[in-house]
Formats: sequence, structure tokens, C-alpha cells
Amino acid sequence: MKARKVKLDPDAPLGESLLAILSVRLDELYSFDATEPDELHDLRIAAKRVRYTLEAAEPVFGKPAERGVKTMKQVQDILGDINDCDQLLPFVDRHMQKLRAEDEAAALAGQQLPNRRKYRGLEALRAHTVAERERLYGRFARKWAKLERDTFRARLELELARAGVPA
Repeated sequence: MKARKVKLDPDAPLGESLLAILSVRLDELYSFDATEPDELHDLRIAAKRVRYTLEAAEPVFGKPAERGVKTMKQVQDILGDINDCDQLLPFVDRHMQKLRAEDEAAALAGQQLPNRRKYRGLEALRAHTVAERERLYGRFARKWAKLERDTFRARLELELARAGVPA
């Protein structure tokens, strides 16, 4: 996913520029459908960009930015773990296909199946990974729903705007 460009006024105060960048990064984050498995990877990348923007903004905005970083790190971590499962499953499936092909060739040659004991472990790994992904997705869905209930974006932008106003 390519990051959207942000147009900034070079004469604007730093806080204003950071808020403009963050607004675009949050637009990216909320442009994905969190219920679509195919969009979770891009959602994770967008969460990472929001987090990094907030980390850069911490010296200017203080605690509100720090809280936003913590929240985005939690989202990013869960989505990263889901992505790990999504990456492992095709690898396991390809490996099982390879073992089956070897066993089929051995059977055709009248030989003992060389991989007959390996399937149980791979099936167990696959079942565990599918279950873990479901558990992680449930955790993510609850976290995302809570962010929406708590109006995370609006609250974050309001707190940052208030924190960036000079006293």
C-alpha cells in the first residue's frame, strides 16, 4: 500500500503540519474494512504509519500523542500476529502438497511412503494456526469495535489540537 501524499504549507507551525499529516494517515487507516481479511495487511501498514506520525509528534503534543502511540502499537501487534498466521498457512499447505506428491510417486513405484509420519504434525500445526488466527482476529475485532465506540479518531484529533495550542 502506497502512502497518500500530504500537502503542507512550509510556513505553517509544526503542530499544524503534524495534524495535517496525521489526518491523512488516519484517513488511510479508516479507509480499510476491518471485517475483510484481505484488507488486514494494509490496515496494519496504515496503523504503523499513524503510530510513526504520532511518535514524531510526541515532543509537540505530549501525552495525547503518547496514548495514541500505545493504542496503535496494540493494533499493529495484533495485526502483525494475524499476518504471521496468514503467511504460515500457505507455506504449510505447499509443504503438505510436496509430501503428498513424494508419497504418490513412492506408491506408484511400489515403495513405502516416506512421509507417512509427517502429516500428523503438519495437520496439527495447520489446525493450531487456523485456531490462533481466529482467536487473534476476535481480539482485533473487539479492539477495533472499542476504538469505534470510544470515537478514538475524533478524540485523538481533539486532544492533539488542544495540546498543540500555545498557552
